[in-house]
Amino acid sequence: MVEPTLCFSLRTGLRIAAILDILLSLAMVTLGVGGIYYFERHRLSILDFIASPPEYLDEFLDLKHLH
Repeated sequence: MVEPTLCFSLRTGLRIAAILDILLSLAMVTLGVGGIYYFERHRLSILDFIASPPEYLDEFLDLKHLH
């Protein structure tokens, strides 16, 4: 038979894990919706951003100075 203290701590641990799981899920949904809102508000498409990165990336990735 399981001791009462072990049973209590197991139930408490599972409750804490369930609460943390719910909070993590809410955080991920919030970040996802926030990211979509940001790109829509600034009229940026993720594919456009990948296809034409900012100019400073071109300068950073320019390897001609290594020759």
